[in-house]
Amino acid sequence: MTLPPDAEIPLSMQDATDFLTLLLSITEMLQLYQECFPEEFAHDEAQQVSIFPEQGHDYSPREVHFFHLVNQHYFPMPLHFLPDDIYGERQLTAFLPIEPMGFDLYEEEQYQELDFGWKLLLYLLGAVDEEWLNTYREYASEELFEVPVSRDAVSEALLLQRCAAQGEPLASFALTVQMLRNNTDSVWLNVTMEDVCRDFSWTKEEMEEVRQQYHLACELIERANAFCQWLEENPVAHFALVARLWNVCARDTQHQRTPPKMRQIAASEVTAGVRYGEWFGIALPERIADARGA
Repeated sequence: MTLPPDAEIPLSMQDATDFLTLLLSITEMLQLYQECFPEEFAHDEAQQVSIFPEQGHDYSPREVHFFHLVNQHYFPMPLHFLPDDIYGERQLTAFLPIEPMGFDLYEEEQYQELDFGWKLLLYLLGAVDEEWLNTYREYASEELFEVPVSRDAVSEALLLQRCAAQGEPLASFALTVQMLRNNTDSVWLNVTMEDVCRDFSWTKEEMEEVRQQYHLACELIERANAFCQWLEENPVAHFALVARLWNVCARDTQHQRTPPKMRQIAASEVTAGVRYGEWFGIALPERIADARGA
């Protein structure tokens, strides 16, 4: 490894530490570059593409090539600021960058930008009320608000199970709800600007995992958009079907959470000779004396 001609010789302990840290970071990224894209790496070697950042920049030309290849073959990369780092201090190399692809609904203005199918789901979830939804008169109608909607809790696992038994587009109802809640099987749909993911390191194995989750996110988005478009095609009739499934899941969720009722039986109600234990699958002794002797 040859230092560039304009490299400054560290004059202090801190400068030396910073330089060695930079050198280690570059080395790790280039090793990964060679592992993932050996032909492209060899081409850069032959062309003597610099491995050191130019003066005033954060990333070397060879690292920039690597990031572009990752963007092309694995998952989207924030390339706009290269060879500089938007956060400074080469944060791009600290962990795999996963930018939000899902919802980040922390302001009402963002609700308003959604298509009406998504707005209907927000109403179903109780995130917006009838008055808010009623402002969109081109879609909403009095019949829509006559559809009963349960406000009880719904088990997500139960909703997923019931939706899986349906055909499309109703089968995508549960995953669409998951998208609104940032609780899907893809990290790309779960992260927000406030909830950044730093769980994946720069290794080939974890790059592959993030790539798979990215493609899953694209598939889920396509299914969810198709579901919401179906809702918009006939809001009253289709929302009634969705609400019916939702209400049944809400009812059954409450049943699952209700503990079994216990009843005490008075001695006067016990009939001699009746084997009560067999009713409940419990092995009881023949006589009280047998129980005492056990």
